[in-house]
Amino acid sequence: MLILNEDTLGAVVDKAQNDLDAEVYSGKGDIEEALDDILEINEANQGSYNEFVNLLLVGSAGTGKTSRVKAWARKNGINLFELDAKGLDITDLNGAIVPDKTGTEVKRLATTELDALERPRSVLFLDEYNRAPADIRGTLLTLVNDHEINDPREPSGKRKLENFLFTIAAINPPNANYNTDTLDQAELERFYQLNVMPDKNNLLRYLTDTYTKQMEATDNPKRKTQLEGKLALATKILNDRAFEFDTPEDDEESMMNGTAALSPRSFTKVLELSMGKKDKLLKYWNGQCNPRKKGTIERILADYTDVQDKANDALAGGTESDVFGKREESIWDKIKGNLN
Repeated sequence: MLILNEDTLGAVVDKAQNDLDAEVYSGKGDIEEALDDILEINEANQGSYNEFVNLLLVGSAGTGKTSRVKAWARKNGINLFELDAKGLDITDLNGAIVPDKTGTEVKRLATTELDALERPRSVLFLDEYNRAPADIRGTLLTLVNDHEINDPREPSGKRKLENFLFTIAAINPPNANYNTDTLDQAELERFYQLNVMPDKNNLLRYLTDTYTKQMEATDNPKRKTQLEGKLALATKILNDRAFEFDTPEDDEESMMNGTAALSPRSFTKVLELSMGKKDKLLKYWNGQCNPRKKGTIERILADYTDVQDKANDALAGGTESDVFGKREESIWDKIKGNLN
């Protein structure tokens, strides 16, 4: 049995976040529409010329760039090949240099790192593109431009990736909050740039889809109650007009003060820590989210009653709770009704 304490909370929250990111994003916003259009353009022009329409996503951590790209790829049958740009070295892209059989000369081996782009309907996803060293980005730009890789086995020394359709790159804003480089003009000109802002409506759709699937998959009453509680908290907070994610100015202030920021990712983490209870959400708020906004959350939740408390009240009143038995309309039914 895992005992939650200060040492284990971080690991539990990170696993929960990874589980959430693995779920299919259910909404369709600017990212999905741009990807649909760019896919159509590149498929129509495939093999005709070397001008590729690529997408650069610019947004703070937790705005859903990576999870939404992955969900879009699954939905559209795309072979999405993801590279963490900051972790690449030059041999990953150009191949390693090794001694020949005589040991007197060296030769370059063909890289196998990019072989996945040979598969039909391939799209390259460069995550954290502006954290990569300059020499890596230079080599990547050649790949993005020409869809070719170095291959000493070919007479030209190059191998064309015929099934490679286009590139998606994701970056954090080049400001004081992120250890990133500013992309130069040559790099920027190869991409259509889309700024991704935190959207509480998109996050609520995402959490609704995620928690619904998890509720349907469990037979554990306690687990289901916690999931219902987390979704009820998310619905109450995200539907309130007073709730807003941090702006870039808020991010700068948090950086200066050494405090947490309020982003979709940090909000999701505090929901996980809450276990569906208001008091726990408020307890863990300052450690995960912007502490200057805790007062707003307290006001939003002032008249909120936990799902567990509602279930207990229903039992005390002689009716069955939606967790421990059936009744005419469950708490989850009411939440869905409010969302529709």
